Amino acid sequence: MKKSIRPVAALLCLVFLASLLTSCRKNPSDTQSFQAVAKELGYNVYDITDQYTNAEVIRTATVAAPENRAFQIEFYILTDKENAKKLYLAQGEILDNEQGSNEKGSVENGRNYAKRVKKSAGRYAVIAYVENTILYVPPTDAENEEAIKIFLKKFNY
Repeated sequence: MKKSIRPVAALLCLVFLASLLTSCRKNPSDTQSFQAVAKELGYNVYDITDQYTNAEVIRTATVAAPENRAFQIEFYILTDKENAKKLYLAQGEILDNEQGSNEKGSVENGRNYAKRVKKSAGRYAVIAYVENTILYVPPTDAENEEAIKIFLKKFNY
């Protein structure tokens, strides 16, 4: 009887480990999903891909902003995940350099994604990548933080 329990226990351990590994992954989204979430929340959506005709690594660029344009959320699809990670790291460095000494925030890392949230001196910013996509919220007034968090949660970034 004990011998038959061991293979079952081993199988359960493998299933558990596999679920842990996959939970450290996110699925990249697409422009249509970004637009759908933005429109659901009443934001205006703009395709700004034409502004990046000389940037060979950017396939699409889309911006969502509330009616009052208090902030904007940018979504980019790049040619590959290496370029997305490079852009994420470069923009993260810029955000680090712009922040004051009373900086707060968080960093989240997974197998195919990373996200940085920066809060400092009444400002709030987010940069994230999943596979070959980038989501960027340029520094904005901290009073917009809750609205941005709602968007990010609905968009799963």
